[in-house]
Amino acid sequence: MSNTGGINYAATLNAYHARHALPLPHDLVVLDSTPGSTDFFPNITRWSRAMAIGASKALPAFVPFVLTQAVAASFLGAMHLTSWLVGRVSAADFSVDAVNNPALAGLGTRRLYLYSREDDIIHWEDIEKHAARAVEVGYGVDAHVFEGTPHVGHMRAHPDRYWAGIKTNWDKVCKGEP
Repeated sequence: MSNTGGINYAATLNAYHARHALPLPHDLVVLDSTPGSTDFFPNITRWSRAMAIGASKALPAFVPFVLTQAVAASFLGAMHLTSWLVGRVSAADFSVDAVNNPALAGLGTRRLYLYSREDDIIHWEDIEKHAARAVEVGYGVDAHVFEGTPHVGHMRAHPDRYWAGIKTNWDKVCKGEP
């Protein structure tokens, strides 16, 4: 999922709530390598690197990665500045809070966090803080820490363990376990 997926998930939660004034009915959310911190300055290098990795696949090989990352950082900086100037909550800030908001995702929605301490884009400490907050709010939470896997690389490196974690949590949901 990563943070972009988290933002899309939060937008879905919000849109459903805006339309029906109820939390989105679902039983399990799998949070793969998300959510991370939304603090801009400590994260700009990692965020721009993630954007540059994706963008560089579509660019000609002669375009230096550092240039692609600089453009990504400039774009993110402009977005951050614009949000700050108009007093708008960033999509990242909104999404991190929305995921653990019972008005948007009911307390019956179990969370499975899949992450790695070696992730160079999302810090594992941020994921563990979010998971702890989910427990405080009242959600059922499970977490699987993968060893040696990069950002969103857990399924490719450890497919049996990855899918077993999802199956275990789905079975808990089906049995009505918290």
